[in-house]
Formats: sequence, C-alpha cells, structure tokens
Amino acid sequence: MDVTVPPEVDAVLELMGVPWPNVSVPEILADRDAWATVLAGAGPSAAGALAAVGATAGAAYQGAAATELAGLWDDPGGVGRLLSQAASAVRYVPAVLDNAAWLTTAVKYAVAGGAVWTSAMIARAMLVGGPTAGALALRELIRGRILVTNVQREGAEGVGRVLRPALAAGSTGKFRNVLDDLPRLGTGRGPLGRGPGGAGDGGPRGMSIAQMGIFRKNSPGKTNSGTRHFDTQDEAVEAAKKDAKDGGRSRFRGPCSSDDHVHVDYINKHGEISHTRHYPWKKKKD
Repeated sequence: MDVTVPPEVDAVLELMGVPWPNVSVPEILADRDAWATVLAGAGPSAAGALAAVGATAGAAYQGAAATELAGLWDDPGGVGRLLSQAASAVRYVPAVLDNAAWLTTAVKYAVAGGAVWTSAMIARAMLVGGPTAGALALRELIRGRILVTNVQREGAEGVGRVLRPALAAGSTGKFRNVLDDLPRLGTGRGPLGRGPGGAGDGGPRGMSIAQMGIFRKNSPGKTNSGTRHFDTQDEAVEAAKKDAKDGGRSRFRGPCSSDDHVHVDYINKHGEISHTRHYPWKKKKD
C-alpha cells in the first residue's frame, strides 16, 4: 500500500509550496514482481537453449555445419555467453527496484513527518506569539520548507548517486553489451553475420556509408583516424569494442562494403558523428 497523507497535512505542504512526491510505490513493486517473473524464466530458458543447440549440433549436423553451429554458441563471443550475460542483467533488476521502493517510502514518510512538525510549530507560534505571531508562524513555515526540501533533495541524490549507477553497472550496462555483441544478419560475416566463413561473393553485405547516414548523421566537421593494421580481424574487432566501451559517447560499428576494417563512432552533443576511428586488419593473400 502506498503512503498517503490526510487533507490537513496536504494543505500544509501546499502552503509551504512543496509538492507531495509523485512516485507510486505499488507501481515500482509491480515492476519488481514482473522482473522477478522474467528472472524465474531467464536462467532455465538460457540453459535449455544451450542444451537444445548442443543436442542438435551433434545429432542433426555434421562436418563444417556442426562446427559453425557449435562455434556460434560456445565460443567466447557466442550466443551462449550473451544469454548468460542477459540472465545476469535480469537478476539485478528486482533488487534495485526493491531498494527504490524502500527509498521512495522513506522519503514520503519523512516529508509527511516534516509537514506535521511544521504545522505543530505554526500552531504554537499563533497561540503564544502575541503581536509577533504572524512573523513567528512565517519563520516556522520557512524552516519547515527548508527541512522538507532537504529531505527530497537527499532522496533524489540517493537515486542519482547509488541506485542509478548500480542499475547501470549491474543491468543496463550488461544489456547494452549484449546488444552491441549480438550477431547481426546481412553483414556477410559468417553465420548470423559473425565470424569468417559466411556468405561468399555476391552474398549479403554490410550497410554502406550512405545507408548508415539514415541512422546517424555526420557532423559538418567530422574527422577520421586509424591507420594501424591489426594482424587479424578478431584483434581489430576486440580492440574496437574495447575502445567503444571505454570512450563514453561512442559506439562500435561493423565493417562497411570494403569488409577490411571496423569502426568506432564518437557522437557529439547533437547526436551527430563527430569522429570515426578505423580499425583495419591485414588481408590474407590468396
């Protein structure tokens, strides 16, 4: 049940110019329960998918096809690892939401207590203040406003300094890593667009620079860098993904039509690409 206040306390808050916290604790708890339901199925689903693919790879596929399928799921960058990361990210959300509900309830109780205390101080000032009753009541009103707004600010800082970083580190950051590492169709780089041995000549290719512009516009003064050639494609991809994660407002982008380098785009405050760093690799001679 959410915390509510009687009309008298609400009137004091309105007189103080302080709004009642407009955050529903039952809605937070409902979200927590929904994520708990997701968590209950995330782990078993991931394990079941891995077991099913393992059985299929051994029973229905032979030779190169079986090797490619097993590699897609079992290697360090495979779907199996991504499923485990997603399950780990889901596991963190209910605890964070539970703490958010606790913090919201505590702030509401503190705000209501501050309003009740202020109303009592105002009543005392009006009773014993005599000619200065109005000034004393105003002083108590201002003191109460400062008290309540400090409580609200500390609650907001608790969310900003503790809960939000915890959610980013334990859940949303992991989800972002999963999305960044997901194999993508139509890149011409192995099964589901990842790794060598995929579509041959004439097969689907990655998006062109013109197509990329549909999704993210280049800034007028955009610059480029990156001339060091990595020994292998995997080394180039690994270095680019690491720099993209460490670079703040940046993102990893796969190969373009030349299929000999990957990119890290750096985004400015306007949402435009201000700089692109290239990560080429040495092409093998036929």
